[in-house]
Amino acid sequence: MLLMVSRRKNLVFGIFLFSLVPTIQGQQPGPPVLMTINDQKITLDEFEAIFRKNSPKDRKITQKDLDEYIDLFVNYKLKVRQALDLKLDTANSFKTEFAGYKKQLAAPYMKDKAAEEKLLKEAYERSKTDLHVAHILLKFTSDCQLPEDTLALYNKALEIRNKIKKKYTFEKAALEHSQDENTKNKGGDLGWFSSLMWAYPFETAAYNTPVGKMSMPVRTNFGYHIIKVLGSRPAVGEVKVAHIFVQAPQNDTSLVRKGKEKIDSAYARLKRGENFADVVKMFSDDRQSLNNGGELPAFGIQKMVQEFEDQAFSLKNPGDYSAPFQTRYGWHIVKLIERKGIQPFEAVKDNLLKQLQRNPRYKLINDWFAEKIRQNAGYKENSEFLQSLRRLQGEKGIRVSQLDSVESGAVLFSFRDGYKVTFGDFMQQYRGRFPRAGEISYCQLLEKNIRPFMQQKVLDYGEENLDKKYEEFRLLLNEYKEGILLFELMEKRVWNKALNDTTGLRDYYNKNRNKYQWGERVEAVRFITADEDIARKSQAEAMAVATGKVNAENFVDKYNKEKTMLTYTTELFEKGDNAMVDSLGWKPTVGPIFRNRDNYNYFVIRQTFPPRPKEFKEAKGQVISDYQQELEKQWVEELRRQYNWKVNKEVLYSLIGK
Repeated sequence: MLLMVSRRKNLVFGIFLFSLVPTIQGQQPGPPVLMTINDQKITLDEFEAIFRKNSPKDRKITQKDLDEYIDLFVNYKLKVRQALDLKLDTANSFKTEFAGYKKQLAAPYMKDKAAEEKLLKEAYERSKTDLHVAHILLKFTSDCQLPEDTLALYNKALEIRNKIKKKYTFEKAALEHSQDENTKNKGGDLGWFSSLMWAYPFETAAYNTPVGKMSMPVRTNFGYHIIKVLGSRPAVGEVKVAHIFVQAPQNDTSLVRKGKEKIDSAYARLKRGENFADVVKMFSDDRQSLNNGGELPAFGIQKMVQEFEDQAFSLKNPGDYSAPFQTRYGWHIVKLIERKGIQPFEAVKDNLLKQLQRNPRYKLINDWFAEKIRQNAGYKENSEFLQSLRRLQGEKGIRVSQLDSVESGAVLFSFRDGYKVTFGDFMQQYRGRFPRAGEISYCQLLEKNIRPFMQQKVLDYGEENLDKKYEEFRLLLNEYKEGILLFELMEKRVWNKALNDTTGLRDYYNKNRNKYQWGERVEAVRFITADEDIARKSQAEAMAVATGKVNAENFVDKYNKEKTMLTYTTELFEKGDNAMVDSLGWKPTVGPIFRNRDNYNYFVIRQTFPPRPKEFKEAKGQVISDYQQELEKQWVEELRRQYNWKVNKEVLYSLIGK
């Protein structure tokens, strides 16, 4: 068959699968028509793509190759045509399955690979440098802010920044104005950080600000930030350490004192040269690391409390350990096991991509892709209508019941080809998400509901039109469509028919008995044991089985009196079925012991059997396969008579030498 399909959890198209790397096709004249089936036209590019997928790379095409392959292609296309004529593509089961595969196939095309690569390399380059930053945060008053509503907060941040430049210190401004309660008393100090640790706009502003300077106000989901870069250094990377921990919370004076005595005792033992792991077992309260020498997973900056991090990264050489130090949890001694610097890009690329894909900034790739779709398709937003919804807002918000009175045909946005999305489309999808008797602010309605809906509709439009933009996607999608249809039809016309037609199978077997023959066979008994001594003892006595003096069942009983120690299997082999059996010469004999996983094995050859015809039940599997091929052959002959088809050999042979 031209197309081999296996229905498992995922449908696999072994022969027709193309590369999923998208490349934009330029405007070109339509490809020449290679074949017609009644009024259907099949172009050369479709044949060539499939042909090249199944041909050795870099091999020039010959006329012989084309003549052999075109027959398979004709058969394939005739089968698909009949599936379409039978309207198998209108069945709900087909539509559901095809939609699922279309979604999967579209995924690589539905993002900007160049943008992804740019974000990836940017994250890597930033990871080479650690920044020490402080900030002043002015928080948003709610979780939904219209752009125009944030202007006042932005201006306030700008005013504070200007004061700092003229007469304030950054630290004083942070204390007076910052709404980050964790850092304002420390002059806004956030400590050291690196790539992928903070919101993307915050990170970008920090990396673009020179040391000692302030950024312009930067918006994140929290509010507006003024960032000051206090320091910069080559990234310290990661460290792997072991520690001794004595639990003593800082707010318990008694425990702090006793903990200090205990950690000092541990430190004294280390100074006397005692093994660190031994001291861990005697003193450490960290039960999770107690049995592995106090070792902790490798970590980078901002993963531990600051005092612990500072001590760990201050150690220079593996084996060095710190003096006792205190954190809010208790007392510690840290020993350096390994320091790991920044690795080359290619070494960390895959892991870094996974981190990037889990990071909120990865959504930017979708946003950028949607913006490209908008630009290319002539996006036009109905901003006047969106603004009109604001007039529905009362003192507490917009009553959800009011939304049903809004004109459903009002256009939210449209494209130049006439595609449009209406407010009614939005309500159909979102109505069930709103409480009927509730209220919603205009900001929530627009920013949290309507705009995400519009964004998804833009992406849906792009996905729906991928086949117009990417020629290889169109071919790939058509290939999957035809593959599913062909599977359904093959199941009906060939596979199930052969399995269920018992009379037809019998008739086929009776007419072709000579095809189903046993060759000369030998009976071999395989003895198996996990005990090498039993293997050797039984092998020394196994000639009695080979000569027929004792049967295999009685033979193993001798070794299985208390429990099963020796087992056996008996099988008939033809030449070539088993190399070990063939090597024994097909005469009564005992073979050598060989290992198979955890068992000892040996073969005993007993007797040979002359060739004979296979009974129906012995040949049934092969008969079913042959009968399926016969049914398919008859079906193809029927299709070739049923349809008016023609191949343009001149167009076909234009591929010769390519």
